Amino acid sequence: MVTLEFILGVLLLLAGRKLFWLAVGIMGFLTGAYFAQEMLAPGNEWVVLAIAIGLGVLGAVFAVAFQWVGVLLMGFWGGGYLLMSLFPFMGDTGLSPSVLFIIGGIIGALVIAMTFDLSLMVITSLVGASLIVPLEVDASWQMILLIVLAIGGVIIQSSLPKTSSSPTRQ
Repeated sequence: MVTLEFILGVLLLLAGRKLFWLAVGIMGFLTGAYFAQEMLAPGNEWVVLAIAIGLGVLGAVFAVAFQWVGVLLMGFWGGGYLLMSLFPFMGDTGLSPSVLFIIGGIIGALVIAMTFDLSLMVITSLVGASLIVPLEVDASWQMILLIVLAIGGVIIQSSLPKTSSSPTRQ
């Protein structure tokens, strides 16, 4: 059965750069879902869904109306979610998930601001791959699948023509 995470992962993996506003919306949705589920309303699926959708829509609106705010949100949310996804591979770091998210978010925002096109393709490919890779497989296979899918995503996205609405530096 195809899950929402798998569908969102495929969209990010294949069209993260092409559909920038959608990628920012997906990152906002994932961020909202994580924090609502872990901290704000654990166990209340409707509240979690409402917060996730709200942040997703907010991110998409910022990406369309205020492109560079969308760029920074994309980097922050994507970097934070990516570090959270890689957390199981890092072992016990002694850092809380929120601290890891903030560290990853700051790094993601800085990287995406400095090298927009390349970092957008890499971040959306990595987050997309992390949503697609099944948790049931061995950790070493998870990492291999994540890397292979992410590389494939970057290759596919780089072969697509740039969108004119993408907030790249002219």
